[in-house]
Amino acid sequence: MRVSGSVKFEGPGPYYLRSVNHARASVLANTIQLTLFASVEQQGQSLVQIETQMTPCAAEELANTLLQAIAALNSVADQAVH
Repeated sequence: MRVSGSVKFEGPGPYYLRSVNHARASVLANTIQLTLFASVEQQGQSLVQIETQMTPCAAEELANTLLQAIAALNSVADQAVH
């Protein structure tokens, strides 16, 4: 995985990344650090690393909503097969 470049967020959000190719989480002091590796148009084939820290409560909320979204996506895919 080649990581380089930078991203500058300007103006009012929300901010959209073209594609997140990889994500990981780790413990940093009393928080959870979420790291995203995203494709950004100006960077070509390189990935930009985006890091943020969150409380354990926020991380748990994110994990739950991700699981719900994955289940919904799998349900749609299963319906398309049948």
